[in-house]
Amino acid sequence: QHELGAPPEEVFAEIATVSTAAASFGQVHRAKTKDGRDVALKIQYEDVRLKLACDLFVLRCAVPLFNVFVPKIPLRNIYDEVRNALETELDYRKEAEHTRIIGGNMKNVPHVSVPEVLDEYTTSHVICTTWFEGWKITDKERLAAEGFPVLDVMQKMIRAYANMFFVDGVFQSDPHPGNLLCRKGEDGTAELCILDFGQVKILPRGFQQKLIMASVAFMGRDVDNFAKAVVGMGVLSERDVAIAQPILKEFFEEMYDLTPQELKQLDVEAIRKKIDHVLKRIEGVHIPQDLVLYGRAFSLLAGVCAALDPEVNGIIVAKPMIMEALMRPEVMMAM
Repeated sequence: QHELGAPPEEVFAEIATVSTAAASFGQVHRAKTKDGRDVALKIQYEDVRLKLACDLFVLRCAVPLFNVFVPKIPLRNIYDEVRNALETELDYRKEAEHTRIIGGNMKNVPHVSVPEVLDEYTTSHVICTTWFEGWKITDKERLAAEGFPVLDVMQKMIRAYANMFFVDGVFQSDPHPGNLLCRKGEDGTAELCILDFGQVKILPRGFQQKLIMASVAFMGRDVDNFAKAVVGMGVLSERDVAIAQPILKEFFEEMYDLTPQELKQLDVEAIRKKIDHVLKRIEGVHIPQDLVLYGRAFSLLAGVCAALDPEVNGIIVAKPMIMEALMRPEVMMAM
């Protein structure tokens, strides 16, 4: 009422009193506008800013303690990027802006939809978007019932994110199954609906170019150029990457082709010992702030792929879509 200037029942024709979903800092209610549009209304919790400030203070104090256990991996950059992302997420007008940007970018990607923002019902603490009727991307029973091949759904998700990462340089960094819905598109095939643009990362052009170089090398199993890209991004020094190169080569040769199910069979303790051996010999691993949310999004996408089909290698499935994005003229010119 305070945000919209009138009681909700006066602003909307209908509004659910019970929330349909919970977000990080708010809850989502389904509503209907007076002109008949079904909408999702995300309302920020009271006192969330104070609670976040307290949580961030505790986390900042804990960072030096955690660094005692991983002294070769400074954690302050990770904390700073997470703090920036969470503080940005508190401003729903910023989320609305990000939704519009990515929505415009995704118009060039087939079978992908992004909600539209209704500005007249959006403030810094309330965001109103069009309602998507669908189901979680990992609901394999529903996918089967609709006749949607799991591989097709996986490819559409990867294509969308490959374009966000490598073409647009703007991506939604929280792709868990609750934010990735499926529905039947106009052509009868699966359509991917991406929700919740509170956590969005805009990559600096220079860093995006380095990420592209690393991805090209990774897709081509080119250990030498991948190592150069790692140095270029500032993750390892030239001295340290030479020490780490043998374990990188081992990954490319022995683990690149494995499925999630096969990865589970590996001797994790033996791998950990090899990594520890490298960490003891190098000066340290630097995690650039611009890499933090990319790494988070990448790991969540890998988790979705594994949930959809643990017998399929997500890297091999992703390769054509990633190379397709990398071959776009605007990307080639940037390289």
